[in-house]
Amino acid sequence: MGSRNYPHQGYLDYITAQHYSLGTNAATYRDMTTYELTTVNHKSLSTLLPVYLDHIFHPLLLNNCFLTEVHHISGETGDDAGVVYSEMQASENQPDDILLYSILRDLWSDKSPYYYEAGGRLESIRNELTLDKIKIFHQKFYVPNNVAIILCGGGINIDEILEILNKFEQENFLQYDNRQKLSMGFSLNENQRKKTKLSDDNFPSIQIKSASFDESPTPPDTNKKVNLPSIDATKLSVRSNSYEANEPSFCDSELMVSHGESSTASSPGSILVTFETETSIGQRNMVEYKEVCYPVEDNEENLGQVAFGYRLESIYKMEIYTALDVLLTTLFDEDISIFYKEFIELPNTLCSLIDHDWFNYPERVLTITFEGVEIDNLTLVADKYSSVLYSILNSQIDSGQLYTQLQRNIRKKIESHLNEVEAEPFDFLTDLCCLDHVSELSAPYTDNDGEQRLHKFLQNQKYLESLLNRPILYWHELIKKYLLEWEPSKRTIILLKPSYELLTEQQG
Repeated sequence: MGSRNYPHQGYLDYITAQHYSLGTNAATYRDMTTYELTTVNHKSLSTLLPVYLDHIFHPLLLNNCFLTEVHHISGETGDDAGVVYSEMQASENQPDDILLYSILRDLWSDKSPYYYEAGGRLESIRNELTLDKIKIFHQKFYVPNNVAIILCGGGINIDEILEILNKFEQENFLQYDNRQKLSMGFSLNENQRKKTKLSDDNFPSIQIKSASFDESPTPPDTNKKVNLPSIDATKLSVRSNSYEANEPSFCDSELMVSHGESSTASSPGSILVTFETETSIGQRNMVEYKEVCYPVEDNEENLGQVAFGYRLESIYKMEIYTALDVLLTTLFDEDISIFYKEFIELPNTLCSLIDHDWFNYPERVLTITFEGVEIDNLTLVADKYSSVLYSILNSQIDSGQLYTQLQRNIRKKIESHLNEVEAEPFDFLTDLCCLDHVSELSAPYTDNDGEQRLHKFLQNQKYLESLLNRPILYWHELIKKYLLEWEPSKRTIILLKPSYELLTEQQG
């Protein structure tokens, strides 16, 4: 759709192709939006960067673009259409999306962006979203002091990049009075200024985040080492926050289109069988569980899901999360796992699949899901989950076998981690930097702890190797603290049930 200085549709794609770039990409999350540019070398990066920044900060938000990209009524069929609308239409009634939406609404209050759907809800897109609201959102959040620019790759001339950013800042954002310069410009702390070797007068306010990791020792029982390739390609990731603490404003797409929505709103087709009390911003007391329905055709109404959601501790407690991930993989993700034998390897299976997933928010979220559950067995599965965990603690299940499986999975995860770092160093490092930047919003850096925090994300191999020496009682304590006795206001149980009645109701 073009930008202020490059007002031609398709120009960005054209110029990136001319420089042999792998192109651009963007992704929207509940708390951030990322924009990526991958180039073959520094020369391409320095040429494309000003063009890309202009498209991010000064896009041409025109009505015809809104109709095509967001929402319009088809003149041929009279149906709702638009790229964004169609994407959300495809996902809003999917059981997995409904399940996650319900879990996050139980774990967070409506003061948090994690309570809302990043892509918006269909009703709000149809009835409330306008081009003017999009412009207001863009003006509020797409400002340089709300952005982290992350460079990853080899052969980057940092001084030249800083000059490019300085010029862009001077031309686009410093038309304010001197008192607003630092608040409106790209931020840069004292330590980062020293790294750039530029004075405050030359470059007062750019923020550059960089990441690297030390060569790690060889893991047990393997000769594989981390060998980072010599990289000439460059990856640029520009992150824009869409989060303001304690402010229920336009902090994500749904909040933008559903501003003022009641805090008691529940998921479509949901039945609350819990007693809820608001304890503080972002927290709820949840008792028992909640039943949620998803629409299905009449001949498909037979299987549901059971999900356990946990809102855990700070994302920076990576040593604990590394251990929990090993534990959960051992308990749930293998054919020889304890839960596979107790729930699937039965004459009358209780479910068809058990899975766990992590969501990297400032307070990390864990979900454990049992899929393919007969409707009559939903509560049975929910109850048996805790019973099996308690049987492990009471040594009713062979602890020796569990310990052997844990040791094997630790070694497998060490090898998997090394493969990931070696095969995809760009994605590995930029993802960690983005996560670190978002987490900084909830717990701002003090003194020099910013570098220490980021360093914690790069110690996965060290944490894994330390787990090889942990006794079985350590793993029992993890089960007890995080899976069985975690704070009630930060955990939830969802029973997802298929419903033909809900489908007919939606079809009207």
